[in-house]
Amino acid sequence: MILRHFNRHTAAFIVFFMTLFLSGCSNKQPNINVLLQYEQNVSVLPLAPVLQKEDLSKYQEVYFKKQFAPWQSKHLRNSLKEAEWGLSLLSGTHNFTGENRLDVSNETLLNIKEQANFDAHGTILHYAVTVTESHLRVLPTDKPLFIKRKDGESGYPFDYMQSSLLGIMQPLLISHYSKDLTWAFVESAFAAGWVKTSEIALIDETLIKKIQNADKIIITKDNAPLYLENGLFAHHMKMGALLPLVKNSNENYIAFIITSDTSKNAKAVNVTIKKEYAARFPLEFNETNVKNAIHELLGENYGWGGLYNNRDCSAMTKDFFSLFGIWLPRNSLSQKNAAVYFDISNMSAAQKEEQLKEFGVPYMTLVYMPGHIMLYVGEQNSRALVIHNIWALTNEKNEKFLIGKSIISDLFIGKNLPYMNDKNLLISKIKGFSVFVPKEASQKIEF
Repeated sequence: MILRHFNRHTAAFIVFFMTLFLSGCSNKQPNINVLLQYEQNVSVLPLAPVLQKEDLSKYQEVYFKKQFAPWQSKHLRNSLKEAEWGLSLLSGTHNFTGENRLDVSNETLLNIKEQANFDAHGTILHYAVTVTESHLRVLPTDKPLFIKRKDGESGYPFDYMQSSLLGIMQPLLISHYSKDLTWAFVESAFAAGWVKTSEIALIDETLIKKIQNADKIIITKDNAPLYLENGLFAHHMKMGALLPLVKNSNENYIAFIITSDTSKNAKAVNVTIKKEYAARFPLEFNETNVKNAIHELLGENYGWGGLYNNRDCSAMTKDFFSLFGIWLPRNSLSQKNAAVYFDISNMSAAQKEEQLKEFGVPYMTLVYMPGHIMLYVGEQNSRALVIHNIWALTNEKNEKFLIGKSIISDLFIGKNLPYMNDKNLLISKIKGFSVFVPKEASQKIEF
């Protein structure tokens, strides 16, 4: 089921709740090596399985259907009530601070609400496409709204106006525009929200078919550079992004991207990208491709909802699985239902870990807790290891231990910190795990 935007609302409040666990009140920063007890290098990770195409075929069959869903829709998937959920934030009991960490005025909030123009919801219904990386916003503003906590802290980096990051060439369906026409409310493949009109172009059926029918390459190197045919720089592309292929050359792929003309209509422009930065889509699921992907993801700074063009936990898992033709929704709550789910919520910590090791398939298993998602990668020294992008841990005294990036860890990370009880550990918060290729569903998984 394609993710509806109100799920992002649910996820946002879950994460706000989780910040009480993951982000306490006072700052308490030990040497990072105290927390990261495993070498942060793919060479120390367990082997990845070799999966056959038939093991992944059912996921790859639906990938393009999900990806291009906005261009196949004749009507909006989100009702008006679902679309305008962000207004409830402004009319609620929250106190917001801005980028200067000072209180946001009621006048500012009222102006945002007026610009949203939800009376016009569903009146446009034009197909569009992003022409650059674009922040999908909850309401039409590029200014942050941090929920002010009881201790007076701003709630950074959890900007509640940030929904997600849209890469270039993302299919969109426009619902309507803000009153000043600088923002468009759109539905993407995985969420609805606001994008700047300067960052999108209107696209017709002919160009849509050209994009859909073309062979595809996928970006395998994070922030890979694209160049125009005249040699000038065009864009950086994040790992997991798709491009329509035009032809191969000796060292490069020739693909095309979309730009906009003076009338905001889409036009195709050829670009080149080195073959070391991309590959034919989808990638084979094997040791080399899996480890190369994780190498690109490890150590990336945390970016709530794609802030600063970084990934959060669910963006990391989404981009990883995209390489192999597995389409994931955007938030952790929805991702846990994307495969075969094992509920272990009522088990002890030891039982949870044993279940994960017994039934989880390395690099094909998502580990879920409210507000957070992790990729299980196998065992080391009898511990289940995960890769995840995490903001912080918090002990029983509400002291925050900042991590702020993607790491390799076990599920007992922080156990050696002061005042860290078992209930504060990730293993205690885990509710279940989802396996894309269960062991019993595959006759043979080779390592």
